[in-house]
Amino acid sequence: MKNLLKRAITPVSIALLLTVAAVAPFTILRNAAPITIPPILDPNFQLWLGNASERHLVVWRTENVTAGGDSLSIAESTWDQVTALKFNLLKKNMTAPTYEYVSQEIDGSRLTALFTYNISAWIMKQSCTCNLTTPMGSEMFGLEVNDGRHVLTFMFSQAPAETKISWSRRVIFVQSATDRWVRVPLEIAKQYSDAHWDRPDKVVFGVFFGSDQEASGSLQAYVHNFTWSTGNDSQMNQLAPSISSQIGSVFGNLPLLMKQAVFFANIGNSSKDLTTVPTEGAAGCP
Repeated sequence: MKNLLKRAITPVSIALLLTVAAVAPFTILRNAAPITIPPILDPNFQLWLGNASERHLVVWRTENVTAGGDSLSIAESTWDQVTALKFNLLKKNMTAPTYEYVSQEIDGSRLTALFTYNISAWIMKQSCTCNLTTPMGSEMFGLEVNDGRHVLTFMFSQAPAETKISWSRRVIFVQSATDRWVRVPLEIAKQYSDAHWDRPDKVVFGVFFGSDQEASGSLQAYVHNFTWSTGNDSQMNQLAPSISSQIGSVFGNLPLLMKQAVFFANIGNSSKDLTTVPTEGAAGCP
């Protein structure tokens, strides 16, 4: 009799457990805070691997061209308690250009977010001649969106704002002051619309920095982070700081795919009001 009762109850218990398991995710999702899709991974350049003598970015891909005699490096840096990616260039060769390009590929829902959200970049450019006699000439500091057919470029410059256009290229000169943090809005969707370009399926999004062959001297540039808002709030969300610090301290040198999985699992769990960070300040010669 007991066995018959047990056989009768067991299917009911299993069915009940399956029902609870099926309903639970919907209950969790219903009660959870809305998740903002990050258009840019590691937007404040905090995910690094390596030791003190040799470190490299995890999410961002780096490419560089360095002329003989020139020195160009990227590193984690802090200025006025603001962390940033620092480009440091010592240009001596006046016969060939030197530049660094830091980029990542964006597609899918992240690409939709890139074209939908209000994206901004926090940057600072600071130049000096230090002990070199020739003043710094034409530096190249900006941001590029490349979809394989068209290239949209934002040049951070002290020159007056203007736009230069060709069939496949659109260059936006953004007037930005030196020696202090500047927030630069990036109207990527508007620029594509104004150029009558179709929205792409994939882009390479990157920051470049360097100098042409007719310049020499010492130059530094900084990118604090990229911020975004959905248009429904007044804050520019910075999702990565606490997440990346958790990954770095807890998971150490885990493979990239696992780091990215943890990153996505934590997206939406933290945000920071960037109206208070960074503050204005000068970065002196090294």
